[in-house]
Amino acid sequence: MDSRISSATYFNQGLAGMTTAQNAIAKAMQEISSGQKEIRASSDPSTTASLVELDRSVSRLQQYQRNADAADARLGQAENTLQGMSETLSRARELAIQFNNGVHDDVSRQAMRDEFGQLRDQMLSLANTRDERGDYLFSGSQVGTAPYASAVSAFAGDTRGLNISVAEGRSVRAGWTAEGLQGALQTLDDMASDTSLTTVDAARFDSLVQAQDLAITLRAQVGNSMNAVELARADNEGELYGYTATLSALRDTDYASAITELNKQTLVLQATQSTLARVQGLSLFNEL
Repeated sequence: MDSRISSATYFNQGLAGMTTAQNAIAKAMQEISSGQKEIRASSDPSTTASLVELDRSVSRLQQYQRNADAADARLGQAENTLQGMSETLSRARELAIQFNNGVHDDVSRQAMRDEFGQLRDQMLSLANTRDERGDYLFSGSQVGTAPYASAVSAFAGDTRGLNISVAEGRSVRAGWTAEGLQGALQTLDDMASDTSLTTVDAARFDSLVQAQDLAITLRAQVGNSMNAVELARADNEGELYGYTATLSALRDTDYASAITELNKQTLVLQATQSTLARVQGLSLFNEL
């Protein structure tokens, strides 16, 4: 009876050992093929919690980087647009001085009025510039509303501007208000359409000067925002590198260790199988 129990117990222990070795082999092969360790919350809650928190941090930083990309695109477009505004208004001022100087016949005055109209249309188009997503750059925070329906219409945006978060606790201005352009647009429309005007009076000329000053000021703000985005992106990249390195250390497969474990468990399995085969061959075992 004792030998029967001993043999059966030994056989069952051998089967359990085979199962353990097979599971270890499967785990090692999975880690080698996937490139990641098998980490379970039940067996390693501390590492699992760390991975969850690190993944959240990486996702947050990646979102900041996407925000920085969007801000960069808007800022680049805004810089080009403001440069265009400044050049257009500079030409408008030159034309206003030319219009006020000397004696002009009806033909030359009409030619200048036609150019005032072209400059008006250019300014209106620039003021209503949209980014690649279709949002307006100069409507303040009302990015879905065109700043001006026409050169003589009231400004339809607001004065709050638009800020984009590009890093933890940091945001940049990426949208502006074009309310100060209304006087210049009205002046250009007046000079283009009112044939009774023979001079550009001081108030109208000042509106062109103020609009150009605004374009220059906003362009400087755009430059500051570009610099802030560049700094934020560099900081984010540094943090991302640190987090991803930590994630890699916790999650990625240690191939040398995994291969060693695979070989070890394969030998254990083979030895266990050989031993059980010998146990099965015992005459006492065969009589059970």
